[in-house]
Amino acid sequence: MASAIGGVYAFWQGSFLWGALLFELAFILDCVDGPTARIAKKTSKLGVALEVWTDSIRLIGSMWGLVHGLGGNSTTMLLGMTYSISFGAGVWLYTKSVESAMKGGESINQWISSGPFWKIPTWIELETVGFFILPLIGKPLWGLWTLAIFHPIMTLIMTIHGVITGEE
Repeated sequence: MASAIGGVYAFWQGSFLWGALLFELAFILDCVDGPTARIAKKTSKLGVALEVWTDSIRLIGSMWGLVHGLGGNSTTMLLGMTYSISFGAGVWLYTKSVESAMKGGESINQWISSGPFWKIPTWIELETVGFFILPLIGKPLWGLWTLAIFHPIMTLIMTIHGVITGEE
């Protein structure tokens, strides 16, 4: 969580290189903490709650840090709002998809491995481009545009897929 907050603060201050590096560090730690807790049999409801909070701080916080760091004008505000709304819809869709799979008796690992989106870029790759690669090379505004355009498209694809397949 500290690296996520540090990344948000760096973006907020206009330090896009440090923001990108801390964002990526937070992502790497995010990828390691859950599996490590499961292997060590140290999972808890608090851990799940902290996972959700840390992801939200890292993603939504980084978006608004970029918006502020780029001057907070009407264009960057609109891009931030577009991404934030799409992020909220995506979290809701993801949660509903997992709930639907669990009702059908499918394990989370079966659900993940059978997912239709694993063959195409996912939100994770998009977030890596928007919050890490583009700010790292000095193009944070391109990162905002990339996230604001493609995140809603990917969320719309998930919605259409859910309607076609009948997933809740």
